[in-house]
Amino acid sequence: FGNSIQEKWKALEARLIEEQAKLDEQYAAAGGASSEEVTASSMARAEAVFKEMKALEAEMEEKIKNEQTPPSSSLEP
Repeated sequence: FGNSIQEKWKALEARLIEEQAKLDEQYAAAGGASSEEVTASSMARAEAVFKEMKALEAEMEEKIKNEQTPPSSSLEP
């Protein structure tokens, strides 16, 4: 499962970097006139990114939990 989680994480990072580059261009073109809008947009984006990362983390933890083997008993033959 490690590769699938890693691939999802890298895809998420790549998408976010691309989106941020576009936003940076928009914000630079707007100048300082929309600083409150930029702040609100950035905060909303940060919250959405955090939720995506937490969902991926939960998926990873669930897979780890399901793949763990129970410890063997010392009483077994």
